[in-house]
Amino acid sequence: MELIKKNVHMNYQTAKAFNQFTVDKDENVPDSKPDIGRIIFKKGEIHLTEIRPLQDQILIKGNLVYRVLYAQDQGDRSLDCFEGMIPVEETLHMEGVNPESNVEVTGEIDDITISIINSRKLNIQAIVSLKGRADEIRDQEITTDVTEGEVLEYRKKQIPAAEICFCRKDVYRVHEEITLPSNLPNVKTILWDCVRLGSVDVKPQDGKLLINAEMVFFILYEAEGDEGMIQWHETTLPFSGELECKDCKETYVSDTNVTCVSREIRLVEDLDGEDRVISVELALDLYICLYEETMVPVLSDVYGVSKEVTPQLSKGRFRRLCMRNQGKCRIGGQLAKEQEGARVLQICHSEGVVKAEEVSVVEHGISVDGVLEVQILYITADDRIPYVNISGSIPFHYVLEAEGVKPQYISDICVSLEQLTTAITSGEEIEVKAVVGVQGTVFEEFEEDIIDGLQIDDLDPVKMKSLPSMVGYFVSNDDTLWQIGQRYYVPVGKIKELNGLTSDEIKAGDRLIIVR
Repeated sequence: MELIKKNVHMNYQTAKAFNQFTVDKDENVPDSKPDIGRIIFKKGEIHLTEIRPLQDQILIKGNLVYRVLYAQDQGDRSLDCFEGMIPVEETLHMEGVNPESNVEVTGEIDDITISIINSRKLNIQAIVSLKGRADEIRDQEITTDVTEGEVLEYRKKQIPAAEICFCRKDVYRVHEEITLPSNLPNVKTILWDCVRLGSVDVKPQDGKLLINAEMVFFILYEAEGDEGMIQWHETTLPFSGELECKDCKETYVSDTNVTCVSREIRLVEDLDGEDRVISVELALDLYICLYEETMVPVLSDVYGVSKEVTPQLSKGRFRRLCMRNQGKCRIGGQLAKEQEGARVLQICHSEGVVKAEEVSVVEHGISVDGVLEVQILYITADDRIPYVNISGSIPFHYVLEAEGVKPQYISDICVSLEQLTTAITSGEEIEVKAVVGVQGTVFEEFEEDIIDGLQIDDLDPVKMKSLPSMVGYFVSNDDTLWQIGQRYYVPVGKIKELNGLTSDEIKAGDRLIIVR
């Protein structure tokens, strides 16, 4: 008689941490750029360049990259822009982390203020949040079966588990070329660009991962010809590709986070040698975890028939996938101009960032409360101040369906801006409509008794002598055939055969014949 064991690969979340810090720095306008008269548009992003786990902490290095679109001091009709970066270095304290830990850290700018000190100097103030988690992939040894033997009666059960099959970080690069429509003039100078990801889907296939996504692209530029003429173009491009993944199977469940960490925009000549093609290159960071949902057979209990058999137990940790769901939240609101002035003639461009501020478990689902932060660039009827920015926030609330989820479960909720439209409703207000994608993955980590070994002793002769060789037994409430067989050292199968039972089901009041 021998126990049969196997290893199940489990991924455990060992720690989570959150840290918020501020950046406050004065930055000079590059010498090659004209003086700043008025800031029109601003943007800030956190690019993490190094994430190094240490003992009980994570060292994080990166850059706060900021961009500014401004009206020159010499006249509000002349626009220019520049980009800069501020190095940041922070430590995220996370008990239990060590240099071998598998960690994921994301950075987000909660608020950024860029103000003019003078025409050649800006002050950059930002509040930055860092979220980190540490996972440990470990083999959980379980006993699945036992070789046949006359001394032992045993039973098994099935445990639902999400076995980790693949976990790694990777970079996926996107290269697209966008040709300006024929009704737009050639590009002289790019003043502003915006690239954001719309919906992103990472789907496992045999031997590879398929990536399907949308890229929303906008360019504001000074056109060739008329001095200072400003033009713009916006379009949405679907793109797809694949990453090689030898061990991947179509049946796996993907829990993959995708973040755009860098972009490069440059002009490319078309076939006629004119600057009408914009080359866009993106670098996407992928934190890939692939799971296989399976039922793990586990030896759950044993008792002896001709020997005294005592199972030796330990606690096994498992993780199961409780929910993976996605939904779309439609939101809307109106933004009013911050100050009185010329009416809005035309909207040039709208940018938005969506954030989940509070996530909680409610009845029948997971509640997500967040905010959509919007910036809108528009043209006014005042030639003295033709370009104006309006910004604001629109709250949203959404409940993602998730039956049976409990607060102690491990949940990963991601929100993304899938659609954003703006329209002029009057000279004073702009209507904003958006679609926010909400995607959630919930795991439960739980413990089960695992049989590690068996202690086998001879039967106690005094105890065996006290047991009758044959007995008529009346079933009580909560009795099971397993308990009755264990009490009298009789195999369950023998009880069923003697009493003509075809299943293990018995009920209170049934009369059984037990023969040892």
